[in-house]
Amino acid sequence: MLKRLLVSLIIVAALYTRFVGLDWGLPYPMHPDERNMAVSLMNLTCPTITALQECLHPHFFAYGQFPLYLGYAIVLGSKFIRLDSSPISFTEATIALRTISALSSLLLLYSLYRLTQKLLSKSRFAFLAILTVLSLAIYSPFLIQSAHFGTTETFLMLLYCEIVRISIGLKKKGKRLTWGYCGALLGIAIATKVSALQFGLIPFVVWIRLFDRKHYIRWLGNGLALLLMGGVAYVVSSPHNVISYKEFFGSIYYELAVGRGLYKAFYTRTFDDTVPMIFQLHSVLPYALGFGSALLGTVSMIVLTWRNAKLNLLRVALMLPLLSSVFLYAKWTRFSILSLPLIYVFIALMVESYYSSVCKRRSYAFLVPFVLTGFYAMISGIAYLSIYRNSDTRVRASEWIYQHVLPHSVILSETANVVDVPLTLDQGHHLGSYKYISFDFYNLDTKLQLQHDLRTYLAQADYIVVPSRRLFANHTCMRPANSRLGSIRGYLSDVCAKREALYPQLHNYYETLFTSGNYEKVAEFTSYPQIQLFGHMVFSVPDEFAEETWSVFDHPVVRIYKRKTSAGFL
Repeated sequence: MLKRLLVSLIIVAALYTRFVGLDWGLPYPMHPDERNMAVSLMNLTCPTITALQECLHPHFFAYGQFPLYLGYAIVLGSKFIRLDSSPISFTEATIALRTISALSSLLLLYSLYRLTQKLLSKSRFAFLAILTVLSLAIYSPFLIQSAHFGTTETFLMLLYCEIVRISIGLKKKGKRLTWGYCGALLGIAIATKVSALQFGLIPFVVWIRLFDRKHYIRWLGNGLALLLMGGVAYVVSSPHNVISYKEFFGSIYYELAVGRGLYKAFYTRTFDDTVPMIFQLHSVLPYALGFGSALLGTVSMIVLTWRNAKLNLLRVALMLPLLSSVFLYAKWTRFSILSLPLIYVFIALMVESYYSSVCKRRSYAFLVPFVLTGFYAMISGIAYLSIYRNSDTRVRASEWIYQHVLPHSVILSETANVVDVPLTLDQGHHLGSYKYISFDFYNLDTKLQLQHDLRTYLAQADYIVVPSRRLFANHTCMRPANSRLGSIRGYLSDVCAKREALYPQLHNYYETLFTSGNYEKVAEFTSYPQIQLFGHMVFSVPDEFAEETWSVFDHPVVRIYKRKTSAGFL
């Protein structure tokens, strides 16, 4: 009876955490990668089935076509049921992509359950281990976030977990169909994002280890099944990677150049002077996992036996995507999380191993430390749900502006955000109500005309909007008062001096804005992961200065400053 109740609670919690607030931010394009995929999906057409060059051409190759086609099928199916013949809207495309992520996250939970089950020893604490892996994964901050983004990360995590699970079970006399299935999953993963090529190392290592001199024909056949099914699945899943190969390779070269830092895009400057590994340990993993799970996972991976070949393969599987992203120039969170679900398997196995060895009699007393430790590990994820239950910070900032800023006031803001604040909320509340200046601060230090223009705009501006941390945190070491940030860890020790030398105009601008007294901060809107009880804050994670993509898409801090004096700004 107790087990059935717990299973029911797990199912309810999984559905709630993956689908609550799935419409966050809509109808605005808050996430740039999600927006690009949604726009590509909206423009999919097939005038004639014989015109292969244009039929379902994505005109977007940062990701493969498989998730786009899947989202396209979901939208068309929905329209068919509703007898709706209108063109695909941005909201429909985005919801379809987010639905894929949410469903992939649910399937990932099942895959983690199967993987844990495969690695468990037969003991009376097996159910406790299953409960551990599912509870931690359900309330995992990075899994909750990625389930709410209409991008490919959750789908890739699902495919990788399945590839690892199947690889761990592969045997010399295993069915060739199983090898083919593993290859098909690998092909779909590569068709989704080419960087998933690294996933293939796991089944390849197993194939090499299973070399059988006596039955080398069968061994070769298994390898060919893996390779051939991978190739077929890749071509079928993303045909335009082959048909439109020039565009595909052009996009790949660009993405590689950005990832390696050979091409410095404005949105990657946050990674200048970062220290590999230290940056991830300080700015990525504690926020993605929560400190409790990060600590428990690290201890579990070290403490568990190193004499078990399957566990060692799991260690390799966990570290492979993580380490491959460490030394890249672009250290985005999404590069580091693809294998992180496996860390919950290590925690579950440690729980089972510990209680199997120390508990010689049936007693519920041993559950006390387990429950307390488990809750501590889950609390960051529980808090993270508040982001999707609460109103978006950009919406709240827009409402405040329309209520408190007089029409025709001059508002200075920063360009290159996906949306401008204030948002157009309705017919009577739109940017046209104000003289709105979206200024190119990114090139301020290299273009004299921009420096001249900025002086002019600052003499006119009644309000200044800082829509996120992207500019001041990436180009200076200046911080707003009460920003709840302590340090610039994860960077070279002289990063502040370098930034001031490279961006003196920006440094001067933010120093004056934050400290001069010419402008006062009249509003600040945050949506930190938090837990409130009876209206009182009991837990909060001020994560604005985690790796920037962790916060700027779904819960950026928006600050609004008002002119106090007519004294010169710069």
